[in-house]
Amino acid sequence: MIKQTLMATIVVVMISSPAAAAPKPWIFSWWPGHFAEIERRKELQLNHKDLHARQWDSKKWNPDVWIQQEGDGLELINGFYEAGILKDQTYKNTVPYLHVGPNYYKLSGYDQRRILQSIDEVYGITNIETDDLFFIYDDNKRRIIGTYTKHGLQQD
Repeated sequence: MIKQTLMATIVVVMISSPAAAAPKPWIFSWWPGHFAEIERRKELQLNHKDLHARQWDSKKWNPDVWIQQEGDGLELINGFYEAGILKDQTYKNTVPYLHVGPNYYKLSGYDQRRILQSIDEVYGITNIETDDLFFIYDDNKRRIIGTYTKHGLQQD
């Protein structure tokens, strides 16, 4: 009986006491000035200005951007292999096959197209005069998942 009375008293005191909502100096709390920019951000959102920087807006992307960053086209392609984006390159009946790895599917559609465009730029497989192409092959699915021609990527 005493335990029940004591528990009821503790519950009543905890429920009826006001919460202390003063800021607490603690290492994991928000730092001073954290909320200083909120009004500015609300104003920009109300004026329909996007806060996100757009790297490729109004620019046509070119594979030379990535090739220049690596210094050499073959170094760029080796980086794709090291990242698990590409697995192998083979030929079947004089048609090149590009085998993609599991990380190829983790890329956006834009980046998948950019990688294939970079490979085409380095090796010069497709060009204006011929109708050459290469197949994109997935070893896990054991089938062709797309083609790349002078018109771009056509993917299933």
